[in-house]
Amino acid sequence: MAAFLDGLRSKGYAEGRNITLVARNAESNSAQFEPLAKELIARKVRVLFASGPAVVRYAHAASDTIPIVAMDLESDPVKDRLVASIAHPGGNLTGLFF
Repeated sequence: MAAFLDGLRSKGYAEGRNITLVARNAESNSAQFEPLAKELIARKVRVLFASGPAVVRYAHAASDTIPIVAMDLESDPVKDRLVASIAHPGGNLTGLFF
């Protein structure tokens, strides 16, 4: 989270000035992934950052309009049908996949 915040600051974003962060952490409790994704969607966040394969899938299932930035070093987004292709993903999902 610290590196993420540092990156935002380096691009001119400051909490409370021009950005509001709404962070949720299920602390590896997979039963919380879906409810937390739905909560963030209900709050009408403008972007979701999802880390980990299961979290990415729940975020993707929760919204097809809110942009999702994924950090998933275990999944193939094409094989898992999260994107149409690497070259032309379409939809609302982008990020780092292994």
